[in-house]
Amino acid sequence: MAGNEEAASKLERTAIHEAAHAVVATMIHRGIVEEVFISDSPVDVAEIYDELNSAVHGLTGGVRFRKIPTTVFENGLISYSGFFAECEHVYRSGGNLEVLLPQLREQASHDIDRYHALLVSEHLTEADIRNVVIDIGSALKHYFDSGVWEAVTIVADALLARGRLAGDEVLELLADFP
Repeated sequence: MAGNEEAASKLERTAIHEAAHAVVATMIHRGIVEEVFISDSPVDVAEIYDELNSAVHGLTGGVRFRKIPTTVFENGLISYSGFFAECEHVYRSGGNLEVLLPQLREQASHDIDRYHALLVSEHLTEADIRNVVIDIGSALKHYFDSGVWEAVTIVADALLARGRLAGDEVLELLADFP
């Protein structure tokens, strides 16, 4: 039974992670999400799934975006939103965030490391990158405290029930979301 609980917990974390990417991206550009999915086992996808539209294989979840221009900072908000949502979930569930933080960071490394590489390619120094990440964290904290967390849980619940949502379904779920 513990294995089933662990698998359910992993799937729930994946749903929260991917829902956060979808919600924050929708907040930035309504209609940018083409599709979001989760899977209880790694899958290879022929199409491009992730917040920076890079090909990744062996995914347990992902978001496919329409080609709508975003700024580097907006990409950061989208990239970090999954990690932030997982941390928020642990915190709101009464878990020990300090103990789990390294594991959560490792799980989100594909998002965080690619965004870091994007900032390096923009010729930012490590000090500048730290400041950008601090600004992203502050912005996400504000957004999550102002209704994004509730929207993430709505989309995550739908993902857990259906496994995959088209962009229009995400918009329907977020009809009352600014």
